[in-house]
Amino acid sequence: MLDRLTLNDFEKLLGLEHILTVGPDRAVKVVLSEARSLGVAPLGDATRSPFSLVFDALESGRIEQRTYTLTFPDGASTDIFLVPIGLTPDGGTRLQAIFT
Repeated sequence: MLDRLTLNDFEKLLGLEHILTVGPDRAVKVVLSEARSLGVAPLGDATRSPFSLVFDALESGRIEQRTYTLTFPDGASTDIFLVPIGLTPDGGTRLQAIFT
């Protein structure tokens, strides 16, 4: 699923809550706070242009770098590799995904 998604798909989800499954008994609400282009696809590449997503966890606590199941507002879900890049003002983890 992720290989077909583009920046345009995620721009529609800015500001919306998603669910990040971080363990067998723990799910965290995250908000898509940023979706931005990282330039154009290399010449000859027929796939999408690279982009970055930033999610902000709505609760404090550490979320480590790894692959998580992300559930979209419509209930669809996919696995996504996330990297912690800092903290939100409320102490939640800020997470980034890069798509090339």
